[in-house]
Amino acid sequence: QDHGKERVKGNARRLDEAMQVERTLNELAGMFGKLSSLIVNQGEVLEKIEDDAVMAGLEVDLGAAEIQKVHRIKRGNRGLILKVFAVLIFLLIVFKLW
Repeated sequence: QDHGKERVKGNARRLDEAMQVERTLNELAGMFGKLSSLIVNQGEVLEKIEDDAVMAGLEVDLGAAEIQKVHRIKRGNRGLILKVFAVLIFLLIVFKLW
């Protein structure tokens, strides 16, 4: 009889240990599920950051092109302004001499 009771206690203890292992495995499965969703979310965030960085680079390139265009226009206007003043000074000198 004692042998039977010890056997039942041993089986109960193994059952408890097996149930504890099952609970631990379920917790691990839940953790891995959460980790998986975090990885997916971070992948989406990284893709958005990459897209934003590419767009920022394109905007910077367009801005640099616009600045160069304005600089060329400004430089071209200097010559025109100098020519206009030269013509005005010439006309003033011609009219003073007449």
